[in-house]
Amino acid sequence: MPIVAHATGHLPFHDPVCMTPEKEAEANRLSALKNLLVMDSPEEQAYDDITRFAASICGTPIA
Repeated sequence: MPIVAHATGHLPFHDPVCMTPEKEAEANRLSALKNLLVMDSPEEQAYDDITRFAASICGTPIA
C-alpha cells in the first residue's frame, strides 16, 4: 500500500514503537474506567480502606 501525503504535503507520522502493548493496554483500561463513570468520582472511605489494606498485604505502594 503506497503512503499518500496529507494535504500539507507531509508524510503521515508513523512510529511502530509509538503504540506498545503496554500503552495499548493502558489506553483500553482508561477507556473502560471512563465508560464506567468511575474516573474522578468522589472518594469512598470504604474502598480507600480496602485498597490501602490490599496494598499493605501485597507490599506495594498502591493497589
